Amino acid sequence: MLKWHLSHALATALQNYFTSAFLSPATNVPHEFKQELRDMVDVLRRAYRNKVGVTWDAESYAEDLGKHNTGQNAHLEAQLITKYPPLDIQPHLAHSASTSTAILTSPMVVTNCKDQILVWYLPQILSTSQQARTEHVEILSLTES
Repeated sequence: MLKWHLSHALATALQNYFTSAFLSPATNVPHEFKQELRDMVDVLRRAYRNKVGVTWDAESYAEDLGKHNTGQNAHLEAQLITKYPPLDIQPHLAHSASTSTAILTSPMVVTNCKDQILVWYLPQILSTSQQARTEHVEILSLTES
């Protein structure tokens, strides 16, 4: 329960920090950047409110998995899949009309049975322009080396 409170407190603190530090009218931050931050905070907020949980504990899974598991032991793999069933993501899939492909489109967090966050899924947290800027920086750093 303590970790949930910390996660909730962290989400709230991030939202408050970005709102006060960058998004208030008094700050000298370009409007486009403020909007990008608002959008990012919105994706984080929507993910945090869209929790999907597995029925098992991640620490127990790690212990049962062992340090040197190769995934080649069929008996152990069968035991693990029974004890630790995969996440049912079917209700969260968006099916494309043009293909038979199904994709996850909504931000979400995957939690374990103790409500600990295992995964943040944050589609479109970076805008197209942010991605382009990132790619540009990566290209520059590769050419400068």
